[in-house]
Amino acid sequence: MGELSFVLIPRSAVERRIYMLILGGIVLLMGVYLVYALVHPEKF
Repeated sequence: MGELSFVLIPRSAVERRIYMLILGGIVLLMGVYLVYALVHPEKF
């Protein structure tokens, strides 16, 4: 359980920044994919 809480609640500022970067990157990729799907609906 300690490992899971470590992932959910980063202890240091650096870990929090890395966590936010990963999360932001995933959201950004999903957003780009969604826009691409809307612009090119014939490919989906």
